[in-house]
Amino acid sequence: MTFAESLARWIKIRGITPYRAAQLLGVEKQTVYNWLAGAKCPHQKAFLALMASIDD
Repeated sequence: MTFAESLARWIKIRGITPYRAAQLLGVEKQTVYNWLAGAKCPHQKAFLALMASIDD
């Protein structure tokens, strides 16, 4: 599963918007949209921190 797929699943399960996800993750909303589109992926340290918070 890609990061974009994991993030989309996390957003759907929680019933939140990408904008709210950005607030919860402490990033700009455009960053979340880029991640969801697969256009960008966080750097390794940020990726690991985000995956830990997504698993919660």
